Amino acid sequence: MKIMYIVQFYNNGWTEFGAKMPDIVLIDWQLKLLNYLSEKGHEILVKQHPGSEVKMPKYFFEEIGVKDVQGRFEDVYGKADIILTDDSGSTTFGSALKSNKPVIFIDFGYTTLRPEELDVLKKSCYVIKGRFLDDNRADIDWNDLKLGLDKCHSHTDQAYVKTKI
Repeated sequence: MKIMYIVQFYNNGWTEFGAKMPDIVLIDWQLKLLNYLSEKGHEILVKQHPGSEVKMPKYFFEEIGVKDVQGRFEDVYGKADIILTDDSGSTTFGSALKSNKPVIFIDFGYTTLRPEELDVLKKSCYVIKGRFLDDNRADIDWNDLKLGLDKCHSHTDQAYVKTKI
């Protein structure tokens, strides 16, 4: 299965007003995530943020076998079977939800939704709760990701992008 991971903007040491993982934590998280997907036999495509001065380390491409997809997300998402993201604050998140592709969203809690909003979102994409461990490393329930890869195809209702709550 081809999975397109939408890479967050790397801050490159800049301070953000919104909550976001520092680059070192983000890269550590991406290393765990993409290794897991690779070990499960998935083809991994990444769509890097075009405005980010910092790009994913070469290790991801040379050792894990990740493929970098160039171009606007709206022009290239068709190459994937599933879209995977961990940033609901990006314009690409909205575009992913509007696409005809199943979406898995790993929610690290940067945006707080009201319960009714979260219920509608869960109809539009498979949501996995992210967490931070005692050593500040990002993590998820890997069994939930495995389940999400199987069930995300049934979470494609367009209600979230069409509903005004």
